[in-house]
Amino acid sequence: MIRRVLAAEVVRVAEEGTGDEEQGAEKAVSGLKAGKVVGRSRAKSVRRNGSVEKAAIVVNAEDRRTVIEKRRKTKRTKAVRIEAEEIAEGGQAAGVAREVRVKEAVKAAAVGEVKGRAEETAAGKVVEVAVVKIKDKAAGKAQEIRAAIHGREAIREIREEMGKDKLRKFAENLTFENLVQPEFDEIFGRDHKLKGHWAADFFGNDKPIVLELGCGKGEYTVGMGAANPEKNFMGIDIKGARMWRGAKTATEMGLGNVGFLRTRIEFIGSFFAPGEIAEIWITFPDPQLKKGREKKRLTAPGFLDRYRAFLVPGGMVHLKTDSRELHDYTLEVVAEQGLELHCASADIYGEGLAEVYSTLQIKTAYERRFLTEGKPITYLSISLK
Repeated sequence: MIRRVLAAEVVRVAEEGTGDEEQGAEKAVSGLKAGKVVGRSRAKSVRRNGSVEKAAIVVNAEDRRTVIEKRRKTKRTKAVRIEAEEIAEGGQAAGVAREVRVKEAVKAAAVGEVKGRAEETAAGKVVEVAVVKIKDKAAGKAQEIRAAIHGREAIREIREEMGKDKLRKFAENLTFENLVQPEFDEIFGRDHKLKGHWAADFFGNDKPIVLELGCGKGEYTVGMGAANPEKNFMGIDIKGARMWRGAKTATEMGLGNVGFLRTRIEFIGSFFAPGEIAEIWITFPDPQLKKGREKKRLTAPGFLDRYRAFLVPGGMVHLKTDSRELHDYTLEVVAEQGLELHCASADIYGEGLAEVYSTLQIKTAYERRFLTEGKPITYLSISLK
């Protein structure tokens, strides 16, 4: 804009002078437009006239402005260059920093890759261990299954053998003359044909009869019969396969004073007449400790009433058991009913009672097991009124 004003001023001055002046002015203007006019050449071209001098003054002023402007531009350019250099340096520094960060990132990536490989290896090992454990567990489970199958097969075989053995025993029981096995309809609601005639018709003598209730394998019945030939002994139980052992042993030993009756204790009233039995032994019976089963105990008041029906007056009842609960319960019943207590011991071996009464020295399979376990054996004897 300034150049346009100056150029217009030069043209105006030139128009007021001569033709040479006009020509000089035009050259001056041309020099201004080309940007190559300098102060001295312009002064020479217009020195002849005062008007030209005015133009020269204007041109010199323009030159000064131009120089100032160039200097300003130079300064700005230099400032821009410095700023650019600073920016470049900053960019270079930033680039170096980025390069460093990139290198660090690459390094971190390499470390991460190594760590990742290590983790992958560790994970692989964990998986391998897990697979081994699973295989071992599966193998163990398979072995358990096979063992269970073999176990079930073994149990089945044992049961089959036991079943066959039971059948054999049941069949042999039919051959024993010392074993009575009545049918249900022979005793239910009626008396058995031997009731009141056991001594004469079964034992063939007039000796007193002693019963063992719940005799199991008959060890105690056989033991008492062998030790006391002056009495007859009869074991009573519902388990025919167990009773087979006692009947067979008594037969093999030739004990004519030993017999067995297969029936339930609840039906005992159908077999014996009043005063037919001298004593009762109850050896290691089920103590029936579950709640509500007290009436099932063989020394409960209901059973004692059954015994009274066929015991001789003042007949004795003996209880030998490992169950302290049943022992104490029976003592309570004795006290409640005012029965005569002849003897009571909480440990017949510890107290030496077994040495006094030889019958107490007879041991069943249950008693031997209980003694091995360290359980004391109790005993009591009472008379029923």
